[in-house]
Amino acid sequence: MSQLNVGRMSLIAFVVFLVGIAGLAVVAPNAGPAVLVPYVALWLASFTYAMYLWIAVMRYGDRRLLGRGTQGTAKVLTAKETSWAMSAGEYEGIGAPSVWKYRLEVNVSGKDPYETTLYICAHLRSGDTVPVYVSPRNSKRVTVDLGALGAARNDRLRSMGTRRKTAGGTVIRERPAIPTVDVADELAKLADLRDRGVLSDAEFDSQKGKLLESD
Repeated sequence: MSQLNVGRMSLIAFVVFLVGIAGLAVVAPNAGPAVLVPYVALWLASFTYAMYLWIAVMRYGDRRLLGRGTQGTAKVLTAKETSWAMSAGEYEGIGAPSVWKYRLEVNVSGKDPYETTLYICAHLRSGDTVPVYVSPRNSKRVTVDLGALGAARNDRLRSMGTRRKTAGGTVIRERPAIPTVDVADELAKLADLRDRGVLSDAEFDSQKGKLLESD
């Protein structure tokens, strides 16, 4: 599975699982324990790995890469919301976040820029540059540093005002013109960050209040 993005890795693991189901009917009646036990172990491992990639990596980001990956940045070339929702604890999937498909241009020190595809339950915009970590053995496997991204967004929200000196030398604070935003969409993004632990409840309430005030 070297040099494959997480989407393809999960697909391969699930295909192996499905093929294993079909093969089990052929192998089980004639095989002894020496063959059957490793076969079943591989079959179950493929399913477990597919579930790990879907539920853990795609929903919350590949947290293992944050500790062992190579730090870099990526420009979001395209962003597309898929029809999948990644449920992990929600009642019957109600409120589960959507999976987004992103085409990224990855930049890592010492390497030429390259493209890969990322599937993740996070809201990014085309043209954004985001912090990422890259697998040392599989350059196509990347994850967005959601913690750093959330902190950067919080800093931008807190610094929406600017300082200006008047003719008399008095420093006043003025708020620059802010583009019109879709408040419902921004609230959904904030709720998603809170649910993944990027924002605390207090930070969520604070940013929510600012959005509603600016509406």
